[in-house]
Amino acid sequence: MTQANLLELAKQGDASAIASLMNRQLQPKGITVKTNLTSGCLMVIAESENEPEQSFVVDFIRNGITELKAEVIKRVVLHGRITGKKTPLWRESFEMHSNVTPQQEESESINSKINISISEGIASFLNVVQGRRELINTVLLLGIMIVLTTNLFTTNKSRPIFWEYKIESINDVVFDATMDRMGSNGWELTSARRALSGEGSSSQGLYEVILKRPTTEAQVREKVTENDKKREAEFKEFLLQTAMSASEINIVSINHSQQANYLEKKAFINTIEELGLDLKSENKDYFYNLTADSSNSVVTATAKIDELKSYTGAVFLVQENGETTTVAVICETNAPSKTPPQSPQLNGNQLACPAGSSKVE
Repeated sequence: MTQANLLELAKQGDASAIASLMNRQLQPKGITVKTNLTSGCLMVIAESENEPEQSFVVDFIRNGITELKAEVIKRVVLHGRITGKKTPLWRESFEMHSNVTPQQEESESINSKINISISEGIASFLNVVQGRRELINTVLLLGIMIVLTTNLFTTNKSRPIFWEYKIESINDVVFDATMDRMGSNGWELTSARRALSGEGSSSQGLYEVILKRPTTEAQVREKVTENDKKREAEFKEFLLQTAMSASEINIVSINHSQQANYLEKKAFINTIEELGLDLKSENKDYFYNLTADSSNSVVTATAKIDELKSYTGAVFLVQENGETTTVAVICETNAPSKTPPQSPQLNGNQLACPAGSSKVE
């Protein structure tokens, strides 16, 4: 399957495609994810030999799913656990496609309080004027109303209208202690719901809670800027990894096609176009070049971007048990480079990558 097809399936909500894209970046870090999409809820299980770092995994998956823009995904639930274990070490969830920010909700709440207070004050004033009380009482009551309304405006102006939010999954055993600790750090409970961790007999009761605490506009802007920069860097790395993975897939396809062609026709093909793989000699990331003679086929993928690695794939003829067969290899530069590796060397029946490059398994 081509990279383009994989991305398209992921955007349509294909859980396997989403997992494949994530694992290409996470597995080099020792983390593997499993996914399942049911009724708009994407379940993601992150596993590693040691406890997966919660903040890194959550931010990575949140940013990746957000950039994917898969409309079928309404909510994401994440579990982190050690490979081979069933009980999660941590659990976190978040909603997708929210159009109302916490700041807008708080601002609307304040405006509602102000409007209600003013309406009640005006109603009290009209009742007094229409009654039979003396003018002096009317004036005094009006003055009190003005003072109260002014105090309300002053209070709302001084009250923080910016909040930061946090989602926690808290086990029943440590719920009280955890909530006390959160409260001492300024967090307020916004909502909570009942949930379970683990599966079967190993499941345990817990609460998923949403907490908030006041912050300043400057802190909000700073955090947003940091998150934007981090998301931009992670998305750029995602695009680079995707481009290199696509190049590897293309070279694997070319090598396999050459091996199949030799098996059938006892010859290698000289141009990419003749392979019939719907591949072009150039795309936005790489230049591809194929050369072949009677004994070998060599294809190179030369990076067009400084941050990308370059590749060389080769198929050689070898003698094995008195018969002619083929061996293939793909070599990648050890660091980003616009120069592909030299042609691999045949040692006996094995192909070895040249200095400055490594074999792609």
